[in-house]
Amino acid sequence: MNMINIKQAFTNSLPEVVIRRCEADDFNEAFNCYKSSFPKGHNSYSFARIFRFQRETFLVAKLRNNQKVVGVIIGFTEQKKSWMTSLSVHPDYRRQGYGSALIIQLGLTFLDLGYKHAYATTEEPAIIYLNEKIGITEKSWKENYFFDGIGRHIIKIDLEKNKKALL
Repeated sequence: MNMINIKQAFTNSLPEVVIRRCEADDFNEAFNCYKSSFPKGHNSYSFARIFRFQRETFLVAKLRNNQKVVGVIIGFTEQKKSWMTSLSVHPDYRRQGYGSALIIQLGLTFLDLGYKHAYATTEEPAIIYLNEKIGITEKSWKENYFFDGIGRHIIKIDLEKNKKALL
């Protein structure tokens, strides 16, 4: 599969979007976008706590013309690991490249912070496809990954190895 280039994502197919850190003014729209993908996910209180403590890796995709938040991705960092979580694109804007652009920008953010790998978990084939575009290096299945009893794919992306594809 061909790697996508971050410049192509912005200049060719998504010139009308900016991907940046979520700001306080974006919070309500970001939360509503998140809930469109995860209706049983975080409530506004827990979402706000994540926003407060993961601000550097809490990104939004905003349309330039009307400043509407069309996507959100949350990254978590630990001492040695970085995690991509909660990728959400508003239903009206899916399958147009916004999810890929958010994943790529978060990968670049992790590289800037000194992380060489990013991890993600999912049960959605679409998320695996998006990550394949930027270079999954390992993929495995783990039964009962969370307390909900549902298995998850565990994805590892070698950010350092795929740096050229991200830039």
